[in-house]
Amino acid sequence: MTTKWRFDMRYKLGKILFCLIFVTIFGIAVLTYLPIQKMVKEVSYFGGGVEHAYANLKDVPIIEGNEVDQFIEKYPNVLIIDVRDNREYKEGHIKGAINIPLKDINQKIDEIKSLNPQSILLYCKTGKRSAEARNLLNKAELKDTYIINKGLQNYKGELVQ
Repeated sequence: MTTKWRFDMRYKLGKILFCLIFVTIFGIAVLTYLPIQKMVKEVSYFGGGVEHAYANLKDVPIIEGNEVDQFIEKYPNVLIIDVRDNREYKEGHIKGAINIPLKDINQKIDEIKSLNPQSILLYCKTGKRSAEARNLLNKAELKDTYIINKGLQNYKGELVQ
């Protein structure tokens, strides 16, 4: 009887230990996942993220990379904003562009409005940051904004330093 009791206790302790290990591993996985989700939301400069930036892209006037120089000639008063960071801008940018990194767009909206642009052309390296910037400017009532399709990687013109 003592041997059976010991066997039952070991069996029960084994089950309890297995459950504790399982709950611990599951808890660690959940606690690891939650901060990552929070960071992903914080990396985006507005609640919806990049997916939200592209959600209404069908309504956004997009300029193809090979049409940018013609667009600038046709609309010489267009405000060209490079939304890449300062280092990227210094490596090469479209002639006449000013640099306002995406992370600074919200703080610079009044400055952009004071320039009284007829239209705005936004670009970055791939088009993702410019799509986010376009949504931010749109929320600030700066409606006539264009982006370069796929950003500078699709631009066919010359860059200046």
